[in-house]
Amino acid sequence: MNPGIWIAGGIGALALYLSSFRKTALHGEMTPARQHLFQCIMGQETRPEKLDKAAGLFDREGLDDCANQLRRKAREICMQMRAIADLCERVRLGDQNAMGTLAAVREQAKAGNRRAILSCQFADWYCRTHPTAAPIGPQAPVPVSPDAAPAT
Repeated sequence: MNPGIWIAGGIGALALYLSSFRKTALHGEMTPARQHLFQCIMGQETRPEKLDKAAGLFDREGLDDCANQLRRKAREICMQMRAIADLCERVRLGDQNAMGTLAAVREQAKAGNRRAILSCQFADWYCRTHPTAAPIGPQAPVPVSPDAAPAT
């Protein structure tokens, strides 16, 4: 037998053996670990900046579909946050429709709707970080002009 065939066969077998121990996935390959990570991020993460960072990581790995889904979720959460901020400001101005909408969101959150729960958390965060300029409570006394007649 030719020793060259033995050497080539041995190198081929060694390469096949070593490829079975490959630790990193190929570019663009969805491995079970990556799939698990993607599902956890999509299911649990609600911070847009974290979602954008994860999208960048999936982009670097060549998983464009996953990155696009993460970016879409981040955009939707940002839109939801802006809508809740607007709703809170309308409630502060005394808009009855906004109050009813916020009450309906609260009821949906109590029923277990995940999106409504997130909206209530955003509303709570917004109200704590953006306090009102005027004190809330009974109406402030109306200033009396010096020409006004004394109260009897």
